[in-house]
This record gives sequence, C-alpha cells and structure tokens, in this order.
Amino acid sequence: MVLLLLLLLFSASVSAMPEDEFGRLRNDIFSVSNQSYIAGIEKIDAALQQHRYQLTLEQQIRLLYSKAIYQHRTNQTQAALVTLHQCKLLSEESAEQSILYSYHNILAGIFADFGLYEQALQHYAQAVEKASFLSNPLYARQTENNIALILTELSQYDEAQHYLARFYQFGVETDNVSVQAVALNNQAELTLKQGNISLANELYQRALVLRQQHNLTHELSFSFLGLAKVARATANWLQCADYARQSLLLRQDRNRLDLLEPGLLLVEAQLALQQWLDAQVQLDKLIPLADELRQFDALQQSWQLQANLFEKTGQYSKVSEAWRNSLAAYAQLTEQRFAITVAQNSTELGLLLRNKEISALQQQHIIQQVKNKSLQQQLWGGSAAALIIILLILWFSWILRRKNHLLAANLATLKQTQTQLVEAEKQASLSSLVVGMAHQLNTPLGNCLTAISSSLELQGNLQAKLDNKSLSAKELSAGLQQDQQLLQLAQNNINKAASLVDRYKQIVAQTQESQPQQFDIKTLLQQQLPVLLLGLQPDNPLQLEITGDHYALLSYPSLINQVLSALLENALLHGDMPAGSARVSVKIVAQTSGVRLLFSDNGKGISEDVAKRIFDPMFSTRLGQGHLGLGLNMVFNIMQKLHGSVQWQPQDTAGCTFVLFLPQHIRQTDSSSIN
Repeated sequence: MVLLLLLLLFSASVSAMPEDEFGRLRNDIFSVSNQSYIAGIEKIDAALQQHRYQLTLEQQIRLLYSKAIYQHRTNQTQAALVTLHQCKLLSEESAEQSILYSYHNILAGIFADFGLYEQALQHYAQAVEKASFLSNPLYARQTENNIALILTELSQYDEAQHYLARFYQFGVETDNVSVQAVALNNQAELTLKQGNISLANELYQRALVLRQQHNLTHELSFSFLGLAKVARATANWLQCADYARQSLLLRQDRNRLDLLEPGLLLVEAQLALQQWLDAQVQLDKLIPLADELRQFDALQQSWQLQANLFEKTGQYSKVSEAWRNSLAAYAQLTEQRFAITVAQNSTELGLLLRNKEISALQQQHIIQQVKNKSLQQQLWGGSAAALIIILLILWFSWILRRKNHLLAANLATLKQTQTQLVEAEKQASLSSLVVGMAHQLNTPLGNCLTAISSSLELQGNLQAKLDNKSLSAKELSAGLQQDQQLLQLAQNNINKAASLVDRYKQIVAQTQESQPQQFDIKTLLQQQLPVLLLGLQPDNPLQLEITGDHYALLSYPSLINQVLSALLENALLHGDMPAGSARVSVKIVAQTSGVRLLFSDNGKGISEDVAKRIFDPMFSTRLGQGHLGLGLNMVFNIMQKLHGSVQWQPQDTAGCTFVLFLPQHIRQTDSSSIN
C-alpha cells in the first residue's frame, strides 16, 4: 500500500494523460477484446505498465474495471474479484464520487451470472446510487434495466415492468433506438415468463423491426433468440429451429460464450423434430465448449438433452451416464456459486477489518494531538511564571524535566505492554472465531458431501439394474426423483453455509453510539424488555417481573438493550423453564457508585462445569443446532466496554441468575473506548 501511494505521488508530478487520448487507448483495448478477452487483459496490463506515470488514478481504476470484466468472462472469476478489490482500495484515494459505480455494477453482473440474484440486486441498487453523480443519465437507466432483469428472475414482475417502462421512455425521449429495442426485448422476456405469448411475440417483433431499420446488426441475434423462445412456447419447432440458427449465425464472430444459449435452444427444437443426427452434431460442439468455458449451467442442460437423445434413439445403456454427467455439472455449479460467495464475503470482511483498524489509528492520532496541545499550554504557562521568579521556575523546570523523563519512559513501557496485550487478545479472539466458524460450517458441508455420495450410490444401483435390463420405468422415475431430492438437500446445506458466512461478517460490522445518554434504568427495563420478548416470540407464555427503585444513569442504552436481549434469548433457548409458569425477573439494587441488576429465570440452571466457560466465544451447549455460542461472550465484552461487569451467581434452588454492575456515569473521556 505504501509503494502504491508513492507511485501515485510520483505520477502526480508527471503530466496526466488527456481524456481524449485515454479514450483512444480504451477503444484500442475494446477492439482487441472483441476478438479475444485474453488479449484484452494482456493489452490492459501492457497499458498500465507503459503509461503508469501518465495515467491518472481514475483512469487506472477504469482500466482495471475492464480487466475484471474480461477475467470473469474467461472463467477467472476469483481473479476478477481480486481486481475489483484492488479498484475499491484505489478508489479511497479518489475524490470522484461516482468512481464505485462500475465496481457495484460489475460485481452485480458476476452474481447474476451465477444465479445469485439477491446479492446481485443489492449491488445494482448501490450502483444506481453512484450513478446519480454521473453527468449522463443513461448509466442510471441502464442499471435500472439490469435490476428489472433480476426482478424478472425473482418473479417480481410488477416492479420489473415499472423499471423497463422507464427505460423505454428514456430511449424515446433521447431518440436512442438501441435503448428502445433493448427495453422492448426485455419487456417481451418478462411477458413471456408471465405466460402472455402473443404480447411477447409482438414486443420481440417490434424490437426486431427497429434493429433492422437502423442497421443494428450486432443486436439482431437477441431478437431472433427471443422469437425462438416464443416459438418454443407455442411448440412451433420448425420456426424455433430457424430463429435459433439465425441467432447462432450472427454470433459466430463474437466470443464463444454467446454461442451456448441459442445452441441449446436449437438442440431442443431438433429433438422435437426428430432430427437426431443434427442434434448430436450440435451437442458434440456444445458439451466441450461449455466444459472448457466452465459454464456448468449450460453443461448441465447439454447433458440433459444428450440423455433425452440417447433415450429417444434407443441407446439406453448411455442414458444413465449422461444423467450422471448432468448431475456432476450441477454439483460443480453449486460448488462454483459457493466459492464465489465465500470469496466475495471474505473480501468484504477484509475491507471492514482494514477500515476498523484505520479508524482506530485515526482516533489514537487525535488523542496524541490533544496531549501535545495540552503539554504546549503547560510550557507556555511555565515560561510566564519564569518572568516573575526566575530562580524558582528554573528549579521547578529541573524537577519537571526529570519527572517528564520518567513519565515518558513509563508511558512508553505502558504503551508497549498495552499493544502486546491487545494483539494477544485479537489473536486469541480470532483463533476462537476461526475454530468456531470451521465447526459451524462442518455440518452443512458434511451433509452436502453425504447427499452427493448417496446420489452417486443411487446412480450406481440404477446403472446396475439398467445393465441387467431389470430397470422398469417406474423405478427409473422414482430413482431420478430421489436423486433430485438429494441434490436439493446439498443445495440447501450450501446455502446454509453461505448464510453462516454472512452472519460472521455481520459480527465485525456492529454499529455503536458516539455519545452517552442520561436515562432511568427502571424505565428502560419496563419499556424495552416487553418489546424484546415480543421480538423473540417464545413458544410458551413468559412472565416478566421488574422490581427495585428508579435510578439515573449516564451510559449507552442501546448497548444495554443488546445485553438484555442476549440474556433474555439465552433464558428462552437454554433455560428450559416450566411451560405455563416460565418467569424472568430483574431486580434493581442501587449502590453509591452505580447500580446492580440481578437477572434471574426459573429454569433448570447452569452447572458449575458449564459456568466456567459460558462467557467464552463460540461456546454453547447446543453448538451446531443453529447456535453460534456468541451471546454471553457479547454480553461480557459489552459490559467491559461500559466499565461494568457481569457474573454468574450460583443458586441453591433451581434457576439461573446473572449479576450485572453498571457505573452511574461513564466519563466523557471514556466514550472513545466504546467505539
């Protein structure tokens, strides 16, 4: 990072590349990439090296954005995520408010390509916000068009139609025929998904006519592809095959990735028309192409069509193998989606940790400046006193210098010790978090492996029966249905693992108040505990009792709410309180320096062996059952931040009691430690 900053400072002293010259450079790159994305990547790397002293920071970022796009399209998606991460780091040094527009737009496109539509929608929404800083409104409308495509996939048709109508109207107002045609094509796609085939055909035809009238030849393939889908919906297979061939023909000189969708549609039509030989020739092209490009969704569909062809031509011995290859492609697709999700979440987690460390360093710098200013004021006061009694101030100055020397030495030692303790605490906390995360992820990933193993075993049994010619159609159907259920189980567990990664990421990004507030603790308990209980939705009714006197505190009520919520949730989940008579009580005991809260339930209580570890991170008596073991650890950490304490109090009878102490005032100088 230091080398990067030095490079940027040095480049600032060299004349920056004019925008028109940079535009010509980008056009050269686009021209090369239209023939080969790999060549486009090499061209960008060469440009960054050759013009590293002339390119501005924003120009470098824009070239890296193009590189990330080409990396994704050449199956280097994880490398693309690294490049985007580099762009985001560089953008922190830029004053251009719209610089992250392409970051969110490209990232959303990557998620959409892998069927991760919720993540794609989040980043497209952030891209729209950044587009508001751009002078050309086309970027915002294009991003809204992309949002409409995602909403269509999520079956949110009304909202998608709203965005597409705005996109089309923008094309009309700006006389942009290409935008009008794209909007009509996408409206047709939405309408076709809703089942209105005639309207979809009309919209596709309107888009086709516009493109033909204005010689938009490179866009015609999308119109023909859409019309092929309409023909498929009406079972007009001859027309479907004809439109699919026209779409393929127009895409021959483009990147090979664009050949997959019309190619699959053509095979489907050829199978319906019983053109077995033509279908096999097309599949022999599609399967290796999808495999080479790691397009596992297209590969799965190709093998399904191949299995269908084998079955229709009586090659029953090959049907099972084709289905096995289809299932293997689906497993690879699922693994690919999971890897991309984990990689992006890890990148965002790293950024959060980095920003948090930078914030801490900035706070330390501000504190040091205040100390230096205070010391300077003391020295000026000493100089003024020296004018009155020189001899006395000289003597005091000697004493002060001696004490300051000792104090500085002690302070340096104290800071070094404090730094070592903080680092040790961070390493211990990180180790516990990593071990706990691995334990949590082990269950869903283990279930996924079990499901896939069972799927392979089931396929083996079906293959054996098929080879022995003892496999009936009913057994084959039941086997395929069971196999689909196993794959769905694997998908659910992978989604659960991804959800766990999101929850760990959220732990790092907790928000906090900046200033303490004056409030009454009993009023807070009376107002917040019923609300917290309502949000937890217990299965059995629970009685709340709050006793004790009113007591005023200067503290952080939102953090205290988190403590109460965690303790209440702990009692409901682990207390095993009797049904119909469950009770939680909070007793307020006022003291001179603060207030003591006795939080009790009438459950089964906690054994002394378990009590020794209840405040440790990742410890839970129900670990692996949806519980992360972070609740009481969070309580302990928050109470430390509030300069208070929490202890478990042994009980002679059944039940569990936690004793919390909160100081009456948190000093204003302590508020920085809360953050």
